[in-house]
Amino acid sequence: MALTISSTVRHACAADRLAVVGQELLDEDEEAVCTVYGTRTFVDWRDGSLPYYEGNDRSDFSPDEEVDSFLREFMLGGTAGIVTRLTPTRRKIWEVRLEQTRIFGWFESPGHLILHVGDAIENVKDGGVAAYDAAMDDVENERSRLAITSVGGDILHVRSYAS
Repeated sequence: MALTISSTVRHACAADRLAVVGQELLDEDEEAVCTVYGTRTFVDWRDGSLPYYEGNDRSDFSPDEEVDSFLREFMLGGTAGIVTRLTPTRRKIWEVRLEQTRIFGWFESPGHLILHVGDAIENVKDGGVAAYDAAMDDVENERSRLAITSVGGDILHVRSYAS
């Protein structure tokens, strides 16, 4: 089943306000069943800051390998149980909980994840509620600025459209 995106997302991509991320992580014979977009903030974080994060003992991967692994698994439609919605749910903001990083964004539609804020887990946890609130506010403001809608619901993970 082919995924379709809204004209608003297409327009944001054409205007260089959003970019498809992670396609380079797929093998030639693999086809994405879900799409990940990154705002300019997310792309700058992934390409600029993330490669310099120091790893920790919780993971066999470096922080940037960990994020890339998530992106690849998500695009291939693997169980993404590490994507959990933050409360309050009325905001429709999602958090990707990895061992060394946290990423915040929203679903434009099922299978279309837009990521905006990423940070080292220590920065988010040490900042407490204020750090989570700031990340959610940042996502909400960017979503409004881009005028891209979001879907909510009780999605605990994204299933492959192939299954």
